[in-house]
Amino acid sequence: MFRLSRIRRIAKWTGAVLCVVLLAEWAVNTRYAVRYASGRLAVSVGWGHTFFTYRRIGPYRDAPGFTFLRVGPSPPLELPHFVQLPSVTVGGLPNWIPSVFLALPTAYLFYFFRDRRYPRGHCQRCGYDLTGNVSGVCPECGRAT
Repeated sequence: MFRLSRIRRIAKWTGAVLCVVLLAEWAVNTRYAVRYASGRLAVSVGWGHTFFTYRRIGPYRDAPGFTFLRVGPSPPLELPHFVQLPSVTVGGLPNWIPSVFLALPTAYLFYFFRDRRYPRGHCQRCGYDLTGNVSGVCPECGRAT
């Protein structure tokens, strides 16, 4: 069974890697856009946003699959937006919003829960040097070794 410290360590480093991936994705999609269309649903990532489009009437005219586009500068939409028309629904979310919601808990975990891996022969709870201790109990914190 996982210890809580191991779960925190996994969550902390997973969050750090995902923050770096989101930052790299944001840097790339200011110049390039990627669109995935399948039937009536399309997801586009570009201009620093993620757009979701759902067509109610008929499928997309483009071939299903991924499309890569080179995009020019456009005025960014700063807030999430949602437009519903009779034939199509479009929603957009700036990529900084998921980045913030991922970076805040990751920063909290890095700040308050440091990885304390003590060397062999030290108590794994408090770090006390157990050299010469034959009782099997740490004299500082009482943990059985």
